[in-house]
Amino acid sequence: MEKIIKSFVMAGIGFAFGCLVSYYLGDGIQIPVAILFAGLPSGWSFIGKHFGHSIVFGGIIFTVLFYAVKLAAALVIGWIVLIVNVIRGLIEVLSHSTELAQ
Repeated sequence: MEKIIKSFVMAGIGFAFGCLVSYYLGDGIQIPVAILFAGLPSGWSFIGKHFGHSIVFGGIIFTVLFYAVKLAAALVIGWIVLIVNVIRGLIEVLSHSTELAQ
């Protein structure tokens, strides 16, 4: 149950961040941009967990490039990770409910 709740909370945070980004970049809140950002926290967490946290040497330009690539990768990977986490959470809830029914 914790996994599915955590997944939905992270998606909500990403959606809210996407609403802010789309509001400041365009005319009002654009829902497709907000939906795109819903997977961002899951993707960022996945990248940090599996590829480690790096210290970037070489100045501000390399640091900005590093985090821009990490952000783009998190946006792409995030939705896949979010869907997998929701499915795992549903399986956990269903297996727990069948144990209670027996």
